[in-house]
Amino acid sequence: MDMSKYAKEWVNPENLSADSTKPTVAKILNAGEPQEDEQYGKSVAFAVEIEGKEFSYRPNKTSIRILAKKFGTSESSAWVNKEIGLYAIQQVVSGKVKKVIFVAA
Repeated sequence: MDMSKYAKEWVNPENLSADSTKPTVAKILNAGEPQEDEQYGKSVAFAVEIEGKEFSYRPNKTSIRILAKKFGTSESSAWVNKEIGLYAIQQVVSGKVKKVIFVAA
């Protein structure tokens, strides 16, 4: 599915709080759409709203597990219209320090 109708820009660390004690609130707008590309392989992208603006958000596997536990189901259609907290932290990825987005538990 073409995600451009949901959002024009991806959530990135600059959109979020760097303070994990005060995560940025995001509202999930859809059940997610499967994605596959050379950089990320197979993944899922969600449309989310942050401060009135729509973005696409591609959670990592850890964040997906946190969402499933938080909402009591791995069925992403049950997550629609729920609010989540997102924050960015510095982490080593493939030997390089990068800012990575996580869901607040």
